[in-house]
Amino acid sequence: MPDISYRPLTANATDKQAYHVLVREEYTELYGSMQQSVDELRVFAEILQFDLATDTQVAVLADGTLTGVAEVWALSDTPVHPQIRLYVLPAHRESEISETLLSWALERAVHVIDRLPDEARVVAELRTPFADFDVLLDKHNFSVHHTHSRKRIDFDSKPPEANFPTRYQLVTMREHPRLIDFVRVYRTAFRTMRGFVEDALENRVARWQKDIDVHNDYFDPSYFVLVRDAQGNDAAVLMAWTTSRENSDEAWISIVGTLPEYRRQGLARNLLYHAFNRFYEDGKKAAALTVDDDSLTGANDLYSKVGMRTVQTIRVYARELRAGVEYSVQA
Repeated sequence: MPDISYRPLTANATDKQAYHVLVREEYTELYGSMQQSVDELRVFAEILQFDLATDTQVAVLADGTLTGVAEVWALSDTPVHPQIRLYVLPAHRESEISETLLSWALERAVHVIDRLPDEARVVAELRTPFADFDVLLDKHNFSVHHTHSRKRIDFDSKPPEANFPTRYQLVTMREHPRLIDFVRVYRTAFRTMRGFVEDALENRVARWQKDIDVHNDYFDPSYFVLVRDAQGNDAAVLMAWTTSRENSDEAWISIVGTLPEYRRQGLARNLLYHAFNRFYEDGKKAAALTVDDDSLTGANDLYSKVGMRTVQTIRVYARELRAGVEYSVQA
């Protein structure tokens, strides 16, 4: 085993470049390529409630190469499900590096308890498609809680046209440049989604604005779309990016949501067809998104019906850090 040291990431240029190399290895292993530049790496942005000094840990070889990273993300005002990100290069994945990084992440995740009510149940989650971590995660009492799918549609021909009922109209962020309205609609729509926890709308908007600032090259305000009824009430929303983080030929859909009282009217389906046509006209070869395989809204059926197929399954592992009252939506 080579000499390894462990420390947090810093924001200096050397760390940024080394981390970019590591993330490129991860994306290449997962998707075959990576689109993001050094400046687009979200971990270095000033994200509310995330701090490089306390929320990251890297394994560093003697020559300065980063061979693994662990991060703990707890961005909600009520972070009952802190998210652990763990990546280690394949050559070192089954070594003590993975063990050390995961142990650090669990110790860090426990600190969210200080921000929560005494009664709140706290569960750390870790998402990975890599089976190499199974033994390690089992050793640390993680179990598979559910799975997510990455779905994709290839535009071999022009997609079907959207056909909204006449009482609805579309409004893009280009026409209505108020990000808060788009975020408000999707948060309301997602209140029935697994893992949803209430947090301050202004904080959620601030995080979205930071993502737009960091990934501005992928942002087109006409890709953020609200559906409104004849009275001007918001009914549904779609928020998409011109390019996914790994493939410049692939558009990325972050959000599709319909408010409960407007469901079963074909709004989400038609929003997707609207977006597909826009992507196709802009020369994109495909579009992709991720979805909870046990979505409580039947989203998987919707995506299948519009022609999307599963290209990757990501297991979501969970470990209870403290028993108590479940604050997030589970069923």
